Amino acid sequence: MIKDRSQGLADLTRILRHNQRSLRSGVLDGISFQDIFDALFRATSNERSTYFKSLASSSKASKSTAGTRLSNCASSLRQTVQVAVSNIKIKTVRAIIHHVLTFSLDPHGELCEPLALDFIKSLSLVLSYPAHVENLSTQEWEAVCSFCLGQIRNCSSLVEDATSGGASLRVLKQPSTQSSVRTSRSAVQLSQESSIGRALQKQLLGELVLCLRSMVSHPSAPLPGSCDDILTALLQLLDTSGSTNNTEIDALSAVNCVLRRIRTENVKLSERHTSHLVLTTRRFITAKSTPIKDEISIALVLMEPYIRRMTKRSMPSDDFFHDINGLAELLQNDYSRRAEKDQLRLEDLHLRFSGVADALTLPCFALRYGNAQAERDWTSVAVIVLFYQSQSDRDSEVARHNDLGDADSRQKRPRLIRWEDELLRMLKTPSASTRVCALQLLCFRLQLMPSTLEYMTQAIDSLSAHISDDNTTVAGWTLLAYAWSVFMP
Repeated sequence: MIKDRSQGLADLTRILRHNQRSLRSGVLDGISFQDIFDALFRATSNERSTYFKSLASSSKASKSTAGTRLSNCASSLRQTVQVAVSNIKIKTVRAIIHHVLTFSLDPHGELCEPLALDFIKSLSLVLSYPAHVENLSTQEWEAVCSFCLGQIRNCSSLVEDATSGGASLRVLKQPSTQSSVRTSRSAVQLSQESSIGRALQKQLLGELVLCLRSMVSHPSAPLPGSCDDILTALLQLLDTSGSTNNTEIDALSAVNCVLRRIRTENVKLSERHTSHLVLTTRRFITAKSTPIKDEISIALVLMEPYIRRMTKRSMPSDDFFHDINGLAELLQNDYSRRAEKDQLRLEDLHLRFSGVADALTLPCFALRYGNAQAERDWTSVAVIVLFYQSQSDRDSEVARHNDLGDADSRQKRPRLIRWEDELLRMLKTPSASTRVCALQLLCFRLQLMPSTLEYMTQAIDSLSAHISDDNTTVAGWTLLAYAWSVFMP
């Protein structure tokens, strides 16, 4: 029986490998694939029972043999899913998901090592097909989500224990229920006792995050009840991550998907996780990966209205106020250090005197569509300006409030260094890329925010020295900065 089963799995694997193209094109229908999956489910169930019995045996050979047979079953299931994913019906999809969620765990609730990676990859393949996610019921969607979140906590806690050696970011304290505390403690205990290797844990973590991304990115996903848990788990994962690989990209993408859905429906929850996300994004500002930069740009745009709202309510001594200031400084420093070719270019713009401002348009000019790099650069400049301006507005409000105090306190209080004044100082630096950065920020600042007559005079005096600059990029942005005067009253 065991020999016949092993031979059958080997034959199935060989057929799938040599006939992938014809099988994917529909040679077999959904009913035929259902029969294959039923056979694989039975084989896996039998081999799984044998494997757990072998663990109690003192024979290492029997453990190894049973583990190999079980691993072959999981591999055959994954290859079958890979070939059949676009042809199977929802009944088969539900059967695969139920099988993975039920049989991938051992009696102690941990992932079973011979099954873990291939089973989670099978789940990821099924969920990567949007039609299958769409046809899941709310209960099924929540079951898969709960499974993925639980295993992400287990895997990430073990990876964190193995790789942590330095100071970690300050994490926002989140209110938790007694059940969530028990779940967290259980996850840590299971991860510490897990026999799965560190490298395999990282692979599993990547596949689990990919599963979650596929689920939350679908428009029909029933997110409201799971948003808090999803954002908490993914942000904690990003906080402990030491690299910028596909797992981090998928995690950031999933966070952005959730924020898009709840940003107008649950403002309090969005604000609470914005505080955490500000800290998280700071770790990836200087990343070289283009996909990471794209996700960071999206996150900054999604957070911007909440940051402005929260900055108005915070005091300059608050942690959040310092976090935003630190994020804005990192963004500006990173942008000013780029080569001129990697900054927003004049040829990326076209003059359009519309008198209005929106995401990719200012009163004097707008961004040309179709250039992803230019959109990232535009977003970086706009976000820096809006972040700093929110703080400047709050500083001014606090200063006006303090001016109502007694005369002695007003005399002892040092003058605030305004961000707008710092921009004018940056124009005097020898670095061309720093001057271009300052000019671009000034262009956005003058068109997005009202200015006093005093500051307008200072800006004109500072800009006049750069109109005839030998660097044509500096001279061009200087002339563009003057365009704001057209709309001044």
